[in-house]
Amino acid sequence: MELSYGAGFGDERERPNVQNALRMCPIVEQDEQIARRAGHLLATADIEAGGESGIDKVDPMVAGGSRSIR
Repeated sequence: MELSYGAGFGDERERPNVQNALRMCPIVEQDEQIARRAGHLLATADIEAGGESGIDKVDPMVAGGSRSIR
């Protein structure tokens, strides 16, 4: 998602490179386990920061899903 978003702002000549990179990445569907893991990661980051950590909510979802890839 983030690569596609960034490519939207980039040079049109760069878009094929982004598409090629995306073909190498697996698609992981969000499920309950990933959502719980993401919530725990974000809560831990906020606690360690003493409040709002500033981490975007998409980042822990990506991190939570990365453990599903084997």
